[in-house]
Amino acid sequence: MAANIDWHEFVPVLEARARRPLLDAVRDGDSAGAELPAFRVRLEATVPEAREALVIDWLRGEVAGVLGRDAPGTVDLAQGFFEMGLDSLMAVELKRRLEKVTGLRLPRTLAFEFPNVEALARHLCTTCTCGCSAAVDRAPACPAPPVLSEREAEALLINELQSLEQEMHV
Repeated sequence: MAANIDWHEFVPVLEARARRPLLDAVRDGDSAGAELPAFRVRLEATVPEAREALVIDWLRGEVAGVLGRDAPGTVDLAQGFFEMGLDSLMAVELKRRLEKVTGLRLPRTLAFEFPNVEALARHLCTTCTCGCSAAVDRAPACPAPPVLSEREAEALLINELQSLEQEMHV
């Protein structure tokens, strides 16, 4: 079968849990046989338990650089990028820098989908085939919001509106 496949999108999905040597030829796209970027080599040479910390430290430095800050330590891990002063042009620059250093193809909406250093580090660790996702998998996740039926949602909304109405009349 012949198919027009966007390998930059397809390979990371196939390799979400583990690297697949069969895809070595397409993983690098047009630059078959190209070396991994230096940071990826360093990351893969680091013991798995220390990889997430290495990604976070490196990412803080990249964000600080894009924001024009001297010290990476001034970048709060949980504070939103846009709250720190990142604008849309800086978001594009951050994406470009991260792609260059990691060799990954990242979404255009990177800073919106992963709005702080912690979220972005988790994404990079799960996207990268370096194996640092094991530490991320052990980290506590945010609880998923409850799934409500339409009737349950309507009942909650009506109760909330009635409570607000009572407060207004008091």
